[in-house]
Amino acid sequence: MSEYDRAAIEAKVCEQLALGHSLRAICREEGMPSESLVRKWMIEDREGFGTQSARARELGHESLAEQCIEIADDPDLKADDKRIRIDTRIRLLGKWSQR
Repeated sequence: MSEYDRAAIEAKVCEQLALGHSLRAICREEGMPSESLVRKWMIEDREGFGTQSARARELGHESLAEQCIEIADDPDLKADDKRIRIDTRIRLLGKWSQR
């Protein structure tokens, strides 16, 4: 994505946030702008990107909660692995919900 394709970048960021991906991971992808630039765009809220990304994050939180259920029900994972994965997601959700 070129630096001039801001609308496509913003759409991809929102799509990935809604799936529960972190902004840091999204911005590490090839062709994506830096995390700091995307955060600046969120703050600027040009054409509602800040609002849209906030809603996408909410959907991402729901996705992480659903992942906890899938992990818990996965018969191929060991109990310790399940606990670590679920605890990590729950802690993140707790931290993010305080914002």
